[in-house]
Amino acid sequence: MTEPMLAKLGNEKDLTLKGFTFEEKLDGTRALFHKTNSSFKLINRRGNDITHRYPEFNFLKNIKADSCLLDGEIVIFNEKGISEFNLLQHRDLLEDKTLIQERSKSMPAAYVVFDILKLNEKSLISLPQKERFKILKKTISKSSRFKIVTSSKNGKSLFKKLTSKGGEGVIAKNPEEKYHPGKRRNAWIKIKKSDTIDGIVVGYTQEKRKLSTLLLAAYSNSKLRYIGKVGTGFSEKEQSEIYKKLKSIEIDKPKIEGLPKSAIFVKPKIIIEAKYLEITKDKKMRAPVFVKLRTDKKLKDCII
Repeated sequence: MTEPMLAKLGNEKDLTLKGFTFEEKLDGTRALFHKTNSSFKLINRRGNDITHRYPEFNFLKNIKADSCLLDGEIVIFNEKGISEFNLLQHRDLLEDKTLIQERSKSMPAAYVVFDILKLNEKSLISLPQKERFKILKKTISKSSRFKIVTSSKNGKSLFKKLTSKGGEGVIAKNPEEKYHPGKRRNAWIKIKKSDTIDGIVVGYTQEKRKLSTLLLAAYSNSKLRYIGKVGTGFSEKEQSEIYKKLKSIEIDKPKIEGLPKSAIFVKPKIIIEAKYLEITKDKKMRAPVFVKLRTDKKLKDCII
């Protein structure tokens, strides 16, 4: 099965990269869309079939091909037209059929496409990105639930427009580059408004409440290491939700070194996103703040 290509983390200096195109950085669940004749499947980055969670995705008629493989993101847009993962969380893990049907109407999602990897069983991944994008625009017609990503050759302008509305930023793409399944390449560079990191929860503390801080770890040179603790940014509801998850995966001994002895240790299963001012020389987060739970990431994606 094809794995999605990944982007490397950049900074605002990359907004002026010569020859690159710039696309909206979407805040949702990455999924490959497999169409075969009159049916389709949505496969997320964990390799799970999540088609059943989005019954509102009835856009096969918008695809001018017998079969194709698309790369895109499932999102829910807020009132400003910006994708927001906190909204999608109400849909992302649902299994109850009644709830799925209800929320497909009350909180409809959209699938935003930014690449095409196969067309009528022919692989396109060796073609330059600009050629794939041309084919993509000829292959699909847009609808309210089925869109093509916003793009521009002016990175600074698009970045300013999106972030002023609360968007995360942009993805810079080299139009001459082929698609690298499952690889992280400089051909795709994500440029965010603030520095954030996806961290693995390896423990927590209870100084003043049931959940005071979350202890985070991430991979550095393929080794999992402690990167600091997060104690602000989450609501009471989020604290309660995370605490329930942590209670079920507690362990007696820490999985990595350097954790506070007073901590309660957990199996490395839960991932959160945190924003911070900087990563210090000893690879710790400075002034981290909780942003959100991430259910669409793999442990190996949590990299310093």
